[in-house]
Amino acid sequence: MPFGVADTRRGSLDLPPSVRFFQPVGTPSASSAGAPRKPERLAPQSVAGIGGRFIDVHQTSRTGAPYIGRMTTPPTAHDPSHSSEPLVGFSQCHLGILSRLQAFEKLPALQAAAAQARTIATDTLALFQHAVYEHHADEESELFPAVLRSAGRGREAEEVQAMVRRLTAEHRQIEAMWKKLEPVVKAVAKSQSVDLDLDAVEKLVHAYSSHARFEEEYFLPLAETILGRDGNHMEALGMSLHLRHTPQPVGYI
Repeated sequence: MPFGVADTRRGSLDLPPSVRFFQPVGTPSASSAGAPRKPERLAPQSVAGIGGRFIDVHQTSRTGAPYIGRMTTPPTAHDPSHSSEPLVGFSQCHLGILSRLQAFEKLPALQAAAAQARTIATDTLALFQHAVYEHHADEESELFPAVLRSAGRGREAEEVQAMVRRLTAEHRQIEAMWKKLEPVVKAVAKSQSVDLDLDAVEKLVHAYSSHARFEEEYFLPLAETILGRDGNHMEALGMSLHLRHTPQPVGYI
């Protein structure tokens, strides 16, 4: 249809309500019964076109007749006649994709942390199985008895006995704390999703640190003094420990 005066009929085209067809000035419309229709004066406006293009509609001709003007850039955001909802959808999609990609960017570091967690869990399991328990057994089976046997009577013997009781009780306490944590640590070593009690871990580390510090600062110096009085006693302890950790030969029948 030629463009001219405003006609609000949309016909079969699927256009937004803000888009109106136009007839040339002086051309009768279907509803005017042949009488010339006076041209309307429309305020300048912008309407969305096809494919993201925009069309400015201006009533600025010298004759006063409205006409469709040139193709222009999208209108500014403050234009109340413009709806940017379709464009907002694209922007929101971009934000969603970027947020997921930013999380993906952290994956290598998280993967490295997960591998480190498995390694630490496996090493800690081996530490208690082959070191901590063996260390406790060595002290309780060899060191403590040797110092008790060599200690002088009276106050020295009482002091050694009190230290041995304390250190032995701490061994049991540390082992009990580990027993509660061991199943969870085994799960971590297998990359299973579990909740590791940070407070329990910190208490175990603190308990063993305190135990080792007391033994290093008080018991072992006293043991060196007592066993050092007789070189045979120190040598006997060394031999006992050596035999304890030497693999025994397999017997033949």
